[in-house]
Amino acid sequence: MVEGAATRFPAKGQLAVIRPYRKNLLGGGEEKVRFDIFNEGTHVYVESSYAFASTDLAGELHRQHGYRVRFNDDPQYPQILEIVEEVPIPKPLALPRSTPE
Repeated sequence: MVEGAATRFPAKGQLAVIRPYRKNLLGGGEEKVRFDIFNEGTHVYVESSYAFASTDLAGELHRQHGYRVRFNDDPQYPQILEIVEEVPIPKPLALPRSTPE
């Protein structure tokens, strides 16, 4: 699990491995998808971001699953264009809870 608010994904036409955790229907056949980005080299979740996707494509992205996806090349309006494949990813570790003193 990545701490902090999701930020706009800096789309540059790249592929990335994501773990979706929330979707919001925006209307007009589009959804805002929030996800954690998984680094396959270090096997850690590195960032929490959001991008937009068609309702049909968003319907194929299931919470807590890993996907290799292709993004558009507009960092001001990031879009998930394609699901390349589903990939196995580890469950995120829960953040430690603070105890009241």
